[in-house]
Amino acid sequence: MRNQPGVLRSLFLTGPMLVIGGFADGASRELIWALAAFIDLASPSLLRRRLRQMSFDSGHLAERFGLLLIIAMGESMVAIGVPAAEHLTTGVLAAVAIAFVLLGALWWVYFHFAADAVRHALATAQVQFDIARHVLSYGHLALVGSVIAIAVGIHEVVEHPSHHLDWGVTGLLYGGSALYLATYGYTRWMMFRLISSTRLLAAAAVLVLLPVAPLVSGLTANGSPRRRPRHAQQRRVDPGTTQHHRLGASY
Repeated sequence: MRNQPGVLRSLFLTGPMLVIGGFADGASRELIWALAAFIDLASPSLLRRRLRQMSFDSGHLAERFGLLLIIAMGESMVAIGVPAAEHLTTGVLAAVAIAFVLLGALWWVYFHFAADAVRHALATAQVQFDIARHVLSYGHLALVGSVIAIAVGIHEVVEHPSHHLDWGVTGLLYGGSALYLATYGYTRWMMFRLISSTRLLAAAAVLVLLPVAPLVSGLTANGSPRRRPRHAQQRRVDPGTTQHHRLGASY
């Protein structure tokens, strides 16, 4: 246990804080939970010297974090279905169809490109802890958070497809989509020291559309194109290039 400060921290500090927060009310609960989250997120950076020698099963750990993202996407689908089940109209059905396409695109971006790259980067890293900290912990926190934000925005669109979106819902839907795409720019740089121009440009395009979204109906705003990486935009790699470079180029 002395060699596992993260376990000790969870058992004796942040774990009890989460329990105490559960019994608190209002702002006190949010403050306690926010402090616990801050401690958990800051500890890997503060304790890097002690933790940098840790080793991980790259296949198992990458798979666990991928499953975490699948759970978030699955909950998002449930959030879409709840308002649709209450009143089925042509507009609602159209909104649901577009929402499923959007969630499918989010899934495709991660599992078609990122999953293998994360597994490879973790397996070949000189310091596995750095990949686990930046890509799995921080990166996947941003990915899951963005999926949740998108789900909240989609829920409102499906519930009121013909209404104009307010700025809060627009920020969740478009801001979440931009964060999801931009996170791949961060994780790609941390793994391969390469710039993910396709995803960063796509994130910028989504942000450009954000001010326009409240001016149109929710159905139209939800159907705005989300650019995804295309095979034609991938860098051509020489057959003799290493797997590291191939995954870095396609990610």
